Amino acid sequence: MFNGVCYGLFIGMIFYNLMLLWVFKESLYFYNGMSCWFALLALSGINGHLGRYVLTNHAGVIPVLLPTVIVLWLAFAGMFGRGFLGLPKIAPKLSMCVLAILPLSGVAVALAALGQLPASLAMIQLLTLIGPVLMVAGAIIALRHGFKSAYWYLFGVASLFSATIFSTLNNNGILNFPIQYDALQVAALFEFSVFVIAMGSRIRGIRQQNGELSQRAVRLAKTARTDPLTGVYNRAGWAHHAAQVLERSDGVALLLIDLDKFKPVNDQYGHAAGDQVLKKVAERLRTEIDTHGIVARLGGDEFVILVEQPGDSQALAAQASKLIELISQPVPYDGHALRISASIGIARAPQDGTDLGMLMQAADRAMYAIKENGRAGHGFASAA
Repeated sequence: MFNGVCYGLFIGMIFYNLMLLWVFKESLYFYNGMSCWFALLALSGINGHLGRYVLTNHAGVIPVLLPTVIVLWLAFAGMFGRGFLGLPKIAPKLSMCVLAILPLSGVAVALAALGQLPASLAMIQLLTLIGPVLMVAGAIIALRHGFKSAYWYLFGVASLFSATIFSTLNNNGILNFPIQYDALQVAALFEFSVFVIAMGSRIRGIRQQNGELSQRAVRLAKTARTDPLTGVYNRAGWAHHAAQVLERSDGVALLLIDLDKFKPVNDQYGHAAGDQVLKKVAERLRTEIDTHGIVARLGGDEFVILVEQPGDSQALAAQASKLIELISQPVPYDGHALRISASIGIARAPQDGTDLGMLMQAADRAMYAIKENGRAGHGFASAA
């Protein structure tokens, strides 16, 4: 009953790793699944069940098969630990030591095949002691690099390592406990169970890391398209989002805004005062436009607004007058009331242009026509 439950749990873990392999396409799940498989074969061979129930008519192969599956268990366990802990990146030399177990395992198998069972078993016992030591060292290094899932891995390896030492001492007559193979089986099952928790922890960590990277990518993309001073779109953000608005809307209006009397503010009160004016203007424009359009700062004291479904010319004129009124309101700064005004050129699609470049040129002409006529006003491209 005990052995049947243990074997069933091993088989369940094999399928669990196969599912993870199918979902994530990572080789370490293959390594752990194969490690479970060869552990199952090794323990069933040690318990005598492999020869008694599976290889009934081929009992002669057991002396060679058993050392083979043990070293394969050890080899795949090492490859799993190497990948799980990321040793090639964080500890290249230690990673190479783990890989060195593979050819040594091959030597142990060859000795068994040549009938040198005592030498083969001695080498296998040595490898089963060296392997866990290397993996414990790797887990400690991974912990120092902030890989928290290595705690679980270290716990699992330590449990099987303790059982291996116990079995080795028993085999060499230092100890004499009749339940050594049960202890090894329970420890192996416990190790793989802990590895299941470790892999779950690793998956959660990867998902969290990917989420943080996605958020960082979004923030970087937003930063790349945002004016750092005012928080509205910069030229890149304007070009990107304005093009999207033009694609989805049948009618839009572009308002090109140039601040009047801004240079005297800079000259008299300094650039910090000028920056405060720009930030306040951007805030007022963004609040006024809200969800009806997009606002950008093209550079210097020049802003631009793209409004969807702007209505007729009368509605647009009222909107422009409201914007000029908002911009003309004083900006408090260091006990002073800073005052500016604005000239606004208005272009509409499709009347004045069908793409962003054409609309910008049309609005620019209208804006400079206003400036030539005394500034602080608005004008349509169609009348410029």
